[in-house]
Amino acid sequence: MIFKKNSKSNMIHDFNEFHTKLSNFYGRIIYPTFKFIFLFNSIASFVILLWEYGYEIPKAIEPYALSIIRIIVAIFLLYEFANLFFYKFYQTSLKEYLKIRKLELILALIVFILILFEGFFISYFFKTQIVSEYIVLTFLSIPQFLILINNFFHFSRFVSNIQYKALNPSLVFVISFLFVIVIGFILLSSPKTHNRDLSWVDIFFIVVSATCVTGLSPLDISKDFNLVGQIIILVLIQIGGLGLMTLTSFFSYYLAGQVSLTNQIVVKELFSDISLEKAKRTLRDVVIFTFIIESIGAIFLYFSLPDQLIPKGKSKIFYAIFHSVSAFCNAGFSLFPDSLFSVHQYSFFSIYTIMTLIVLGGLGFPTIKDIFNKARNHKYRFSLTTKIIFLSNGILWLSAFLVFFLFSYFYKLNFTLSERILHSLFFSITPRTAGFNILSYSDFPLPLIFFTFLLMWVGANPISTGGGIKTTTLIIAILHISALIRGKKMVEIFRKRISEETIIRAYTNVLLSLMTIFIGIFLISIFEKIDFLKITFEVVSAYGTVGLSMGITSDLTSFSKIILSIIMFIGRIGILTFLLAIMPKIKKSNYQYPTEYVIVS
Repeated sequence: MIFKKNSKSNMIHDFNEFHTKLSNFYGRIIYPTFKFIFLFNSIASFVILLWEYGYEIPKAIEPYALSIIRIIVAIFLLYEFANLFFYKFYQTSLKEYLKIRKLELILALIVFILILFEGFFISYFFKTQIVSEYIVLTFLSIPQFLILINNFFHFSRFVSNIQYKALNPSLVFVISFLFVIVIGFILLSSPKTHNRDLSWVDIFFIVVSATCVTGLSPLDISKDFNLVGQIIILVLIQIGGLGLMTLTSFFSYYLAGQVSLTNQIVVKELFSDISLEKAKRTLRDVVIFTFIIESIGAIFLYFSLPDQLIPKGKSKIFYAIFHSVSAFCNAGFSLFPDSLFSVHQYSFFSIYTIMTLIVLGGLGFPTIKDIFNKARNHKYRFSLTTKIIFLSNGILWLSAFLVFFLFSYFYKLNFTLSERILHSLFFSITPRTAGFNILSYSDFPLPLIFFTFLLMWVGANPISTGGGIKTTTLIIAILHISALIRGKKMVEIFRKRISEETIIRAYTNVLLSLMTIFIGIFLISIFEKIDFLKITFEVVSAYGTVGLSMGITSDLTSFSKIILSIIMFIGRIGILTFLLAIMPKIKKSNYQYPTEYVIVS
């Protein structure tokens, strides 16, 4: 009996040793090549899926496409199950491997079942006994979509494990937005996403505007794009509002398994949090708060949007979701041809809902969390940033409200009292990066347009879905000027001293933003014979990622649209972040030059 136990134990030991050697061989010899094949396989799957749904696969090509798809699926399954069998290569236990890779393996298992019982599923879903190549291609698109989701989880893990020591966080942030823009342009360029032929410049402009949550558009997305195109724009808005790094890091934390220290450092930089653990909690809260607020907003809009404005055959649910996401992300895109002009004539409640979403999205995620914590615990103290945000927003909202309310009387704009209050509130909120419109800015008197410049330039709050120089930047710059005038060396607010580094960043942000706007106006004015005020309005709107326009966007030349696209991109990621990403770091020197004062005034 003892002999049998020892024999069984030896067999298990021998098998484990053999399995370990086999796993190491797989890891050293096969895996590097297999990983490259898997990457190529993923790209091929994406290309064929795009070809199938974005274009037309000719009948003569269908058999070859079918064979390639089957090879793609086979390589995908072989890769996932080979990694599972040789799990020891990852120097982990089977239990730990299953925990880390559970989502990829679940998707692989679903794909395996779909392929194994392909005939049954085709007859069940398509209700036909005649199986054509087209039907099989359509069915096999389901495993391909699952493979794409699987690839996203792999990408999330790559984000988690990449060594960011060679890349600064600003560069990673910039690259992530460029990546989304490239993929979005590829998807939106397919003929099956729009209802008429569109120029590549206009498509590129729309993709940049959606990703940078701006809202400027040379096209009518309600007519020029079909449902597929509108869904792509919606996804770009959502990714642009949250940021690709936020989403991929979230999946790395909570879905894809392990988290590297370098990944935590990058997330900490993105959210400007004090500690790594706090950055992790902020990341979770950002995603959860976003989807909760957008869901509630969509429910309110579903019951308040006027039915008569929803085109026949269109889904009111989709309209509600689209406008909720667009409002919270401060994108300003609308599926109504006249933005929200018709909506406000039928439903004030819809407008107030959208304004609430705009405010919540523009407040910034840490501020929303502070409010939530304060609601749960009255002893909780707001952070200094939150206090400054409350102060700055209060001043800007009240000032803008009073300016519009009073000027609507001076210029005899025919409104009832309730309409005047609604328009005044809307004017105080939307120019701060939202971009929705219930009045034509072309009809605005010059003082209101000029005041709109200020609101668009300032923008929203830090770590929010909005753009602009940010409210905290403006307040800190004003406080520093006030301190200089009064002869104070320190900048203080709410019994706290502002660090010198923060003051320098604020001034740098102000100066660089004005330089960017000036260069943009200068370049566009060379190629456009349009009123200077309208060009200025367009450029400031693009930099602040606002999306408001005086009606010239569609009339601009291709060159001007590309310039505006660059300005929107810089405005979304921040000019300082952009320069930090592209400028090489200077090595610290061990010497200092003598100090000398220069006359500046």
